[in-house]
Amino acid sequence: MLVEINLLPKKEPRNLSLLFAIVTFSGMILIGAAFLIWQMNEKKEELANVENQVQLTNEILEAKRTKLADFQSASSVQELEKAIKWAEKQPYNLVYVLQKLTKILPERGFLTEFNLEKDSIINLIIQFDTKSEAAYYLNSLLNYKWIDEAVITKEKAGDWEIINNKTPLSDDQLTDLAKKNFFPRYYAEYEIRLNIAELKQAYKSEMEKSKEGNKGEEEGGDSP
Repeated sequence: MLVEINLLPKKEPRNLSLLFAIVTFSGMILIGAAFLIWQMNEKKEELANVENQVQLTNEILEAKRTKLADFQSASSVQELEKAIKWAEKQPYNLVYVLQKLTKILPERGFLTEFNLEKDSIINLIIQFDTKSEAAYYLNSLLNYKWIDEAVITKEKAGDWEIINNKTPLSDDQLTDLAKKNFFPRYYAEYEIRLNIAELKQAYKSEMEKSKEGNKGEEEGGDSP
């Protein structure tokens, strides 16, 4: 009778629990990685959508700006056309009047506002360095034959005029300071009443003199 005797040690069974845990953990890692990749793709898609929306919004805004610029340009042209038509309907040449009103301003006198209330009444606001300049300008206005009446309706002292009232500095000294610092010193508002007939005659006479002067220059230029 044969008897088998196995002297080798018995193999221990595999740890199925450990294997299952490893497999489970690996699966979770794979699932997590897949989820992260999916989330990243989603974020990229969302970012692309946002960028597209921003670009579209910018295009819409630019289109609106272009339309607004075109509208403003058209409005400016319309306003200019209205102003030209209005000026053409006036009974006298406004450009000529403005040239004459500004010609007698002092060196640092500036016309800041011009209003035509009626055909024969003009309101001006002018900036001066001194109060005496405002009075001198009024006297110069009255030298025009086509101005029936001119008065100062309102006066406003600027910074340098207030200083002048508190310091012994003369007008000439303060004028020099104003030139260096460019401070407005004095504002005067004028009301001017025009004589339309005299104004038309003055304009006509000046235009005739100008034509004669140009004609004389042309004849002088042609002579040997």
